[in-house]
Amino acid sequence: MPHEFLSDDWMEAVKAIRDKYADQAPPVPYKIRMNQVISGAPFNDGADIHIYMDTSDGTMTLDKGELENPEVTVSTDWTRPGRSSSTRTRPPGCRPSCPARSRSRGT
Repeated sequence: MPHEFLSDDWMEAVKAIRDKYADQAPPVPYKIRMNQVISGAPFNDGADIHIYMDTSDGTMTLDKGELENPEVTVSTDWTRPGRSSSTRTRPPGCRPSCPARSRSRGT
């Protein structure tokens, strides 16, 4: 059964897959410490979702929460795949699942 993207069940499924195949994963060739803030998720009672990605040790860690001193923070609103709105604009070539609005800040 599929899980709602970024839900707690989805995060747990991603961790289980990553743990199962960790010994087969090649090292991540780039280093980044990134926080993401997603607003308007339909399953989170209107609260923002805070997740992070950290590849600074050569592996990818993705989890809920925030890193101290990230290199970049990306903020975006939730857009469900296949949903469109004439009041939102998307970058050229962006599929319907791309965020309609996003901001980033970094060092």
